[in-house]
Amino acid sequence: MNMTELSSYLSSVESDSLNETPLVGDDYCVYKKKKFGELVDRRVSINVPVEADEQFVDQLDKAVQLDTKDFDIPPLTVPHFFLTAVKQFKDRAALVFEHDSLPQYVTYQGYYKAVLNASLSLLALGLQMNETVALACYNSAYHFICTMATMFAGGVYTDLYTFSKHSLVFSILDASKAGFVVVDDNRQLQEWEQFMQKGSAYPAAFLVTRLNQLAPNKCCAVFYMSNKIVGQTIPEGIMMSHDNLTFMAQVFSKEVSPKIYSVKENSSLMPYRTLSYLSLCWAFGLVTEMLLPIALGATVFFAGPDVLQGSLIKTLRMVRPSIFFATSRVWIMLYKRVTEKFSTMNMLMRFMLLRKLRAMMQDENVFKNRIQLKGRDNYLQNKLKKKLGMNQVKMFFSIERPLDVQKLMFYLSIGIPICEVLDSPLLSGPHAFNRLENFYLASQGKELFGCESRGIKRKEDCVRKLFVKGRHVCMGILEKNTILSQHGFINTGLLFERGLNGNIYIKGTTDNVIMLSNGCTIPCEPVEIVIKEILPIIASCILVGNDKPFLSLIITIKTIIDLKTLEPTPTLTIPTRVWLRKFGIDVKLSRDLLKSKFLFEIVDDAVSHVNKQLGDASIKTYKILPVDFSFLEGEIDPVTRVINRKVILDHYKKIVQTMYSSGPS
Repeated sequence: MNMTELSSYLSSVESDSLNETPLVGDDYCVYKKKKFGELVDRRVSINVPVEADEQFVDQLDKAVQLDTKDFDIPPLTVPHFFLTAVKQFKDRAALVFEHDSLPQYVTYQGYYKAVLNASLSLLALGLQMNETVALACYNSAYHFICTMATMFAGGVYTDLYTFSKHSLVFSILDASKAGFVVVDDNRQLQEWEQFMQKGSAYPAAFLVTRLNQLAPNKCCAVFYMSNKIVGQTIPEGIMMSHDNLTFMAQVFSKEVSPKIYSVKENSSLMPYRTLSYLSLCWAFGLVTEMLLPIALGATVFFAGPDVLQGSLIKTLRMVRPSIFFATSRVWIMLYKRVTEKFSTMNMLMRFMLLRKLRAMMQDENVFKNRIQLKGRDNYLQNKLKKKLGMNQVKMFFSIERPLDVQKLMFYLSIGIPICEVLDSPLLSGPHAFNRLENFYLASQGKELFGCESRGIKRKEDCVRKLFVKGRHVCMGILEKNTILSQHGFINTGLLFERGLNGNIYIKGTTDNVIMLSNGCTIPCEPVEIVIKEILPIIASCILVGNDKPFLSLIITIKTIIDLKTLEPTPTLTIPTRVWLRKFGIDVKLSRDLLKSKFLFEIVDDAVSHVNKQLGDASIKTYKILPVDFSFLEGEIDPVTRVINRKVILDHYKKIVQTMYSSGPS
């Protein structure tokens, strides 16, 4: 990465003493200022929550109540959390990036001083309290420093990395009230040193004053998930507090630390390495990529922008990480790469691998019993993991959605036990995960400390809707009072079962979300709404594709309903016929319309329009039915007129099977 200015600046701050920098610790008294009509802030530490009356809020300047009944994990602001690590690991390498083909190392001391300077620079440029700073950057030292500096200066972090459409970028900037945008193109990087110099000349007292206004129950980040964007719908801004992030980093670090630590706390060596490449546009990404390494005193290496376009394995071989997080899509991509190379293996290696897989698949108790994981890999496993750059990894995590059993078994056979994680965009990190010491195949394990679950049983089966509670649950949705909770429990949109072993097993999502086999998660309603807005002759539109490689649509045309029988007839409605006449189509019955090439051309255009905005997912086939769904058959509620997806998919399962057996059209 071309980061000359960052490299030269960090080299200069490394030589300074940490003691020369004003620090903010838990013994630092909060600045008190009293004006007529204003309350006095009498807190003795920035880690003391401010008073709040609500569990969920929808404004950046509001605070939420914290449930801190367990003080084993104290509430912390991000600056204090970071400072604790700096004091403990100040001479240890924190960040590693490439400059002129050579690695550049930044210690925790240099990292901290760069953050302080960048914070002062933001204040010098006029950053206000609770003002949003949007970062359109790939993962880099530059990105990490600016993110942390934003939180030090009382700003609110958001990420624009995944949003490629200009109209959406500007809409999100407006929705998040962003006053600053940080980008990492070459021209802007050349101005980095100039940016940092603004902070050098700015009084440190202003930063101290701003730090005093922080609190663990105040907002420090807002996240916009890309998979919620369809048409021109703005995704929801999920607000996270300082405590949301630091609580999860502390809890998760206690879970993984005993598995990966192998050096003394005061060592200046790298205790473990992690590769930063996952998007920081969601809270889990920010915790695993930036805050978890800080909690563990880890060294972060940065992958290039093309890491998911073919260079991931090469990068892993260079870094040799000690812990590895990947989305289900990344694990699927790696699975394809390895199986493609299977034919090039020598006969003995193939025989050993197939024998291991066959034994696992024939074991009837592989799902019921806890799997005893061996401490050491055999020769074959070590060789394969070395080729993948994973021979030093102590823990493997899969996030975003469950992997299918075949892939889990394959990875387990080559010595890669994948710990699947239960997560949600509404949470700051994992609610539960499959632990190595209590490993059950295809399970998401048990809850982390401080995380609670509640299941609400569905009428039609034994599967339950998953509701969760804890300090990892977000503050709320920006500008939308849409968080519906039951005694603090919020709906994750996931369906689950609780095994006899006490573990959680995810069984899918609620009806309005689809999870494709490649890991993509797509909300149904926004897609269906856009299709119907483009084509006003469509009565109903059902998106299907759970656990399939692509999306499909079931479409119905607006026809007249027989008022006596409440059944749809084949006769088109008057508004439908009027709309069609504008394009020279004069038909009365739906079966005649289905013979028209025009109908399929306009549907193709509508699908193409939506596909451009779906990213990694796409609609590749559809089926148009001659009449609308039925009230009497329970496909549509006669009062609310809401479609019953489960009933419809059951009635038309043969059509769905045909769409996927014949492949994309």
